[in-house]
Amino acid sequence: LVLVAALSHHCMGLLIHMSTSMRVKTVSFGALGMHICGRWAKVLVENSLILTQYGFAIADLIFIVENVRDVVCIETQGTACPTKATMCTGTLL
Repeated sequence: LVLVAALSHHCMGLLIHMSTSMRVKTVSFGALGMHICGRWAKVLVENSLILTQYGFAIADLIFIVENVRDVVCIETQGTACPTKATMCTGTLL
């Protein structure tokens, strides 16, 4: 987690450095990709960011579901332990 945070911080620093060294002010990773490599880079960068956010959201959902499932199991002393599929379905609805 610390490595990912350090990498993210480094990339933000690179974005600021590249933005100040270019004539056009760039405020996003997609716009920077567009100025450097063209439209295909902007699409690639933005889609990568979207997929990353979906991954974090799904990981967060799984974390919450497992914790709620454990609490329900402990509180009912094992008589009402829902499956992960049931909890995910209930959470999404």
